[in-house]
Amino acid sequence: MVSAMRNSTDGLEPSSSLTFRSCRLFLVSLGLLLFALPGTASSQEDVAERDNASGESEGAETLAPHRAAQADLALLIAWFDTLGFPELGERRIIWWHRPRAGGQLGSPREFGIVLSEEQDEIEYLSLDLVRVREKVEAPVGSEQSEIYTDVDLEAASFLVLKSLRHWKKETRHQDVNVRRRRPPTISSTYLHAFVLARLADLQGNEQLTGKLAVELFSDNGQVDSPRVLQAKRWMVDTISARALESYFVDLGDPKISRQMVLENIQSFDLSRTPKAARKVNEAIEMLKKMVAEDRDHHPVDLSDPNLPTEQRVAELIFQLRDQTGRMPEQGYADPFSDARGSDSPASQLVVLGLDAVPQLIEAVSDRRLTRCLTASPKARKLPASALVDPVSVLTVGDCAVYILSEISGHPFHRKLGLDVNARRGDFGLLDPLGRNADITNWWGNLQYHIRALEAKDSWGLYEVAERLIAKQPNYASVLVEKRLNEVNGEAGFDVISLFCARAHPDDIPFLQRQLHSSERLSVQAGAAYGLFQRGHENVVQEMINRWESLLSEPELLAAQLDSADDPKGLEHLCGFLVDCDRVEAMEVIARSLKSLPPEFRIMVLAQVQQAFGREVGTWYAAKEPKSRPVREAATLLLFNSLSDRGHRETDLPGKAEEDHLLLNPRVCDFAARYLAGQFFPDRFEIDLGNPVSETDLTIEKLRQAMVDSGWGGSTSGVGRLE
Repeated sequence: MVSAMRNSTDGLEPSSSLTFRSCRLFLVSLGLLLFALPGTASSQEDVAERDNASGESEGAETLAPHRAAQADLALLIAWFDTLGFPELGERRIIWWHRPRAGGQLGSPREFGIVLSEEQDEIEYLSLDLVRVREKVEAPVGSEQSEIYTDVDLEAASFLVLKSLRHWKKETRHQDVNVRRRRPPTISSTYLHAFVLARLADLQGNEQLTGKLAVELFSDNGQVDSPRVLQAKRWMVDTISARALESYFVDLGDPKISRQMVLENIQSFDLSRTPKAARKVNEAIEMLKKMVAEDRDHHPVDLSDPNLPTEQRVAELIFQLRDQTGRMPEQGYADPFSDARGSDSPASQLVVLGLDAVPQLIEAVSDRRLTRCLTASPKARKLPASALVDPVSVLTVGDCAVYILSEISGHPFHRKLGLDVNARRGDFGLLDPLGRNADITNWWGNLQYHIRALEAKDSWGLYEVAERLIAKQPNYASVLVEKRLNEVNGEAGFDVISLFCARAHPDDIPFLQRQLHSSERLSVQAGAAYGLFQRGHENVVQEMINRWESLLSEPELLAAQLDSADDPKGLEHLCGFLVDCDRVEAMEVIARSLKSLPPEFRIMVLAQVQQAFGREVGTWYAAKEPKSRPVREAATLLLFNSLSDRGHRETDLPGKAEEDHLLLNPRVCDFAARYLAGQFFPDRFEIDLGNPVSETDLTIEKLRQAMVDSGWGGSTSGVGRLE
């Protein structure tokens, strides 16, 4: 039919119209029978609607729309055949179904024209002109995967025409928008109808071809309505985009050289697609430039450990042009899905971290094409292997944005719209991104904090570290770590506490390094807190061993007790052993308590009494009591300390006996105060302002009360908590 139209522009003669209509009724009836066969999911309502639609359309069609519509179709087909799409010919048509419970066929997902078929795989061309390769893992009727069935051309055409007519009916209101200079939207069903028309023409089905042509290129008998004109432009643009996709898809295959891709794109006829010409010409010029660079480039040996970092970064950025990555089922390309994994240029740049940032920022505006393909998301489910509308190519600058997002922890690629193609250009190329303010602001802020870290003293480090955790979470630990050994232990403990309070994947190795390598005992204790909170139970035994080794060597103990840089290191270590809620930790404190000077034994008792918890309203935050075995061990330690008359020496001894305990309190005084407050708050009061003799009498009464409660005496130091 199309060949006849190409040789004659007169269209159909009136005498042939009757024969055309008679044959059409016969073929429609035959198509109804075929459509009603099992597996086509046709219903009696659809058959009746088809008869009605066919009868109604016969009265509305005129010869003029027939001639114009078929001439338009002939021209479009003649151009379509030059674009390199697969030869359709006598091919099977299938449609994919979503299975229902019990293995029954569900609603059809999409039609496809079979290109090749193997035992467990099928390749087809969708009516969107997308080549799809599907794995067929489950038999027909299975609930595990989608299945396909054959469908005849008449039945497929009927459903597409039905959908197209319904869409036209539902969008009649757009004619008003046209008068307001707003172009009407076009349904993808136009493209589906055109592909079926091409199939019908190849199979010599003139009646079906004519019906599809009239529906495509006329609107209620009008061949020049705004909707028809818009549909023509849309189909030309869309078919061009599909044809161009195949050339850009070649970029995703590293086995195809850029020179070959360039030659293929240059062979594409742009005379019918002026809208695509600008983008394609941009790609041609860029590929010419890249081919020349490939020829003149001298590769750098990245395996050389002495290679300067700046040269290594520059070479990896150059290699980004061969970075691959495709995740079309999610609607965006991921440069980190390269088959080379950690050996890909993008992954190696992430490992280099901050050293690569300045050159990556320079590369953000680089328009050179990579081998990463991206595609717009679809509302309906598509196969993972499908290339959807339209394929776009990430540039080196786009990849640089992804890498900077990974390095910084900030989603710059989402703000730029790369993962949803908000900046996607026409026909496969992303629009220029330029230098992004968010990236430069992040880098400037990081540089500011690096300078602040270098300038601050021990106590100023806490403030800078707090801001870093809020503003630069990915690099807070890396930057702070460089200063921790330069500050005193107390400031280091406070800084480490900031990292204990947050959850970040980089914190565990950071805390482990501080636990084993820090020169400050306070920092080691703080790191142990953080690791223990994250489930690392082994740190308890490590800290027990550290306590025992420290107290078993007098020289090390004396050095720690006299340390000017870390005066509270032993206190923080003891606090961890109490807070870990382990009986063995409390027992090792009790065994080694006599090894400490009296003032440090008093400090240990202050830590041990916290095993009973703290109430809300005290100076410190509320703390839950420890487990019963730990509280019993703490009680026993305090009970045994009631006989410890060691006292804290000061340079200002009291002149009167009444003042002596205030200036030189004893270990037993603190032990009695903690026990009385815990067990007999209304019965005993330990006041360091009282005379020593009176305080000793109160302590002895408290001891007897504890013995009466089951502590000491015949129990040999084993007590009970009710």
